[in-house]
Amino acid sequence: MRTHLENGLFYIFYLFNTAGLPFGLNWSNLLSPILVLHLFFTKKIKVVLLFLFFLLMYMLIQYTTEPYPKFIELKSFFLSSGYFFTSIISMLYFYFFLQKRYIQGEVEAIFKNLLKINAIFTAIALAIYFTPLQEYMWGVSKNINIDGQVRLKMFFSEPSHYGYISMTLLLYVTFKVVLLKQYRYLFLFFMTFLSAWLCQSTGTLGALFLALILSLIIYARLIIKRYLLQIFSIIILIAVVLTFFGDRLLSRLDKVVAGEDHSGQVRVVFSTLAGYYLIEKYNIYFGVGFGQAKNYVTQYTHKFHGYKSDRLPSSFASTISTVGLIGIFLKYLTLFFFMIRYSVYSNVFQLTLFFYALIYGFTGGWLLNTYELYLWALAFLKIFPEFEYKKLLNTKRKTECTYL
Repeated sequence: MRTHLENGLFYIFYLFNTAGLPFGLNWSNLLSPILVLHLFFTKKIKVVLLFLFFLLMYMLIQYTTEPYPKFIELKSFFLSSGYFFTSIISMLYFYFFLQKRYIQGEVEAIFKNLLKINAIFTAIALAIYFTPLQEYMWGVSKNINIDGQVRLKMFFSEPSHYGYISMTLLLYVTFKVVLLKQYRYLFLFFMTFLSAWLCQSTGTLGALFLALILSLIIYARLIIKRYLLQIFSIIILIAVVLTFFGDRLLSRLDKVVAGEDHSGQVRVVFSTLAGYYLIEKYNIYFGVGFGQAKNYVTQYTHKFHGYKSDRLPSSFASTISTVGLIGIFLKYLTLFFFMIRYSVYSNVFQLTLFFYALIYGFTGGWLLNTYELYLWALAFLKIFPEFEYKKLLNTKRKTECTYL
């Protein structure tokens, strides 16, 4: 019973975390008191307290350093800090849950269930596309460049949020088929590819594409020795899909090349400039504080974006505006420390995930993005031994022909 409950929470947090909730709320954050109790009874509470200590120290520095006392709005400050802490708790539950399932030999079953659930709801989404129920699983884009376009969002707040997490499933199932030659995953690969395609998130697609390119370069020896045919087949598949079903995406790419679509510039360049000018005015080292950027960033988004917005549309810009140069330095120092500490570079899947999360942080997301924390947890967890570089290079695997 307990195992089923834990599994259920994991599936909810991964695929249905915002279902039925107002924008900005997650079930993982609302259920954080239960998760804290779980971590306490499983003797993981020390890690929670360690994160809490560092968060409180940073909050104390922000609140007591000039000129914070003059402009900080306490309600937003504590609510945002609390939200960030509950996101950390959710990430820790996610991390220790998968670590436990790995010891029990159930990680592959867990991810296969995620793929099956995603496939089932993709089929349901297609079935209701032309019905009044469409609005529950499809979203109408409000991006000025693709305004009015209907995109798959599943049970997420918007299509790009679903795209962010669906790319991790697509990467996993693609590597299962291409690297491990487990062709029983072909149907799940098709359904996952279809769902990722239907969300039409160029930011997540672009980040995944660049992450794959980097991995191909790093693992060139492995690709040349064993996987040239499989990689060529995937390229052919993508070319066919783009030719027959890629009108919308290709049209948007044409606009990018022609300089008519500025969304990439806004996310990567202008949002970073807006964040930097904001902290330069208030506190360049520690940022404007948790929950404060939305109160002061409008003048800068209007200057750099051409429209007024109270949020910066990238994780990097959001982070630097909130915690400043010291905060952003500590974040990336921690990430690269864990990358080396857990030898992420020795695992093809996890290094690609690492690149994906790293790249997307400059093109989308936000500081309090729970799913970004989940991705970092996946990148650092040593639970995918089948994708170890040396194992793939030296071990010959028999082709699996079952499709069940």
